Amino acid sequence: MGPLSSSSKPIPVRRRSIALLGGFLALSLAGNVAQLAFRGTLPKPSSAAASREVRLPAGIGKSNREDVRDFERHLTAGRDTPGGIRPNAKLLERWARVDVAAALHFAQANFEGVNRSEMLAVIVGVWAETEPEQVARWFENTNPSQNGDEVAHALISAWGMTDPARAAKWIDDLSDSSIRASVSEVLAGIWAEQNGSAAVAWAARVASNGDMGATFHIALEAWIAVNPQAVRQYLTTLADPVIALEAHRVFGAELAATNPAEAWDFVHQIADETTRRETAVSVMDILADQTPSLAAHMIQEEPNETTRTEMTRTLLSKWAASDLEAASRWLMSMPAGAIHEAGIETMTEQLADSDPARSLDWALKIRFPRKRLAAVETALFSLAERDVDAAMSWISRPDLPEELRGLADKLPAAGITPAH
Repeated sequence: MGPLSSSSKPIPVRRRSIALLGGFLALSLAGNVAQLAFRGTLPKPSSAAASREVRLPAGIGKSNREDVRDFERHLTAGRDTPGGIRPNAKLLERWARVDVAAALHFAQANFEGVNRSEMLAVIVGVWAETEPEQVARWFENTNPSQNGDEVAHALISAWGMTDPARAAKWIDDLSDSSIRASVSEVLAGIWAEQNGSAAVAWAARVASNGDMGATFHIALEAWIAVNPQAVRQYLTTLADPVIALEAHRVFGAELAATNPAEAWDFVHQIADETTRRETAVSVMDILADQTPSLAAHMIQEEPNETTRTEMTRTLLSKWAASDLEAASRWLMSMPAGAIHEAGIETMTEQLADSDPARSLDWALKIRFPRKRLAAVETALFSLAERDVDAAMSWISRPDLPEELRGLADKLPAAGITPAH
């Protein structure tokens, strides 16, 4: 994700559940384990593993309720079947807790693509519970870009629970920016639940360096969930205007999701006008989904015209999709002025693809000729793609303003002609 920016589009903020091991990507580790490991990093397989009897719970594989002498024998039972060796995360996790090196060797030798990625992540998650720095060295020396996100997620998910500060330092030093961004987001949520101020301070530094804006959002959201009052105090300490703006936006949106009235009070307590406007828009983005009629009332209470205009655009961009008739009635009840004009432009834009005929009706209400011409042209060509006869009939209306009449020649020039 790109750097934080005061001009970026407000992000609808919801409680994110961090998927630590889901959505596994394909993974292909080159060569055998001797090539992947380097001396002193990968644990050596236990010689006792092969002779150790392991009681497997009922329901795993075909050997339920019987003792098997080793994990490998059980996992390879389907080698000669059409499906081959099937991945068994539960069994591999149990094996990793007995002999992590043997389980790792087996996974690398017997699984490919997505299955190998999944199984390696399971094993690494177990290994990292006790030896995260050793796992980190192994990861770095087995081509991190080939290991992929999921194996790194497993490492950071475990490491973040025991030493998040050390895990953060390792992430900072990663050379692969894609993996760095991905695991930063994982650590941000885990760390913030333990120590919100430390996690957010790290995430803010990462964001201020022009990297991974989502990391800051995730850390702050997790901290808000644990201690909103501490976050409110944190907002008063921010000196960086960009970080301050983002923090207020996130806090306002999170508050709006549970307490709209308190969120609106929070907006009006913000001294900086730009930060207040951006936070108001973030609050509006949440309320437009939940309670658009309440959001409309808040717009009328907003004293700043620029802020009211931006709030109106945000509200109608969503309300028109969920309840077009209610949104239309509210807009038509507004007096002439900047808000009314911004609302008409927004309605025209929102309907241009889904209902171009209605978009044209709204476009004719735009007061400024150049904006009206651009809006009509967009909606007219959208209508022509669906019904060229309807588009030609509309542009031939005798009551159209003079500057729109020339559009009648643009349709044939673009190869759009009536069907008969």
